[in-house]
Amino acid sequence: MERKEAGRLHHGERSQKAHLIYFGLAGHGVELSEQREDSRSISHISGYDSPESFERCLVSERRSIYPALAHVPVLDKRPALKKHPGYAYSSPLVDVRLSDGEVDRINKESALEMLPGLSGGFDTLAALAIAHKGKEPGPLDSVSVQDYIQWWTSRGARLGRMDSSGLRIIWNEREGAE
Repeated sequence: MERKEAGRLHHGERSQKAHLIYFGLAGHGVELSEQREDSRSISHISGYDSPESFERCLVSERRSIYPALAHVPVLDKRPALKKHPGYAYSSPLVDVRLSDGEVDRINKESALEMLPGLSGGFDTLAALAIAHKGKEPGPLDSVSVQDYIQWWTSRGARLGRMDSSGLRIIWNEREGAE
């Protein structure tokens, strides 16, 4: 039995919460966490929607695949990616379990050992992660939702939030929308 309440979708003893919605050049993603009786796990929903088609989805029968989305941050990475497609490879990953400022770095030795068996773009990601220098998070490093948003908005992504109904995106005025 499912029931929705304040940003969560309940499936029996499980409860999903949405933390971030984002849009790239090829579609969208929603980062979720799920509270179970004895643990917390993460999951992800992805699709091919733009912000406009996502809003249309939310007033259709497809809405039921998402937990409540009221006030969830929305990140439109498309403006940044149109100018700098390489950000798709160089950006960190988001992990909703991490605290702000915490970075879960990829183990470069493990990535180096796996590299010969990778293909389909994963080899490029691993090579970029191995070559990454500096303190800033890089490819295959994971950061918190807020740090992920900061990484992208500092490079030209547009930021907004779902409204109180969870059906409409409200874009921040100060963000440089295209």
